Amino acid sequence: LEANSTIDFNKLKNIEEIDLSKGNFDIKNIKLDDILKITDENNTLKITGDDKDKVSFAKNDGWQQKPGTTTDENGKTFTEWSNTTGDTTVTVKVEAVLTVIFDVVAPFDH
Repeated sequence: LEANSTIDFNKLKNIEEIDLSKGNFDIKNIKLDDILKITDENNTLKITGDDKDKVSFAKNDGWQQKPGTTTDENGKTFTEWSNTTGDTTVTVKVEAVLTVIFDVVAPFDH
């Protein structure tokens, strides 16, 4: 990604990882539906970056941090966030150095 770019989740398919390490990024208002649209059948997205990057999940959308952290094959530590719809669970693994916030209210669907 380039600085000041916007991610249109409607145009992405089969994404496994988003790397934010080449700038200061702020991914806002991640919704369950976004992750279902862009991931494959595993419904898992990994977000990597550095301490200048931020990720925010939509409030009132069901996101919960999984207890503890995991370490992937490259030795990076991640916090895991999950959400469920029906019998489908999605997971977003966020590299621990990124800031995760819940300050965005999900838009009201009409």
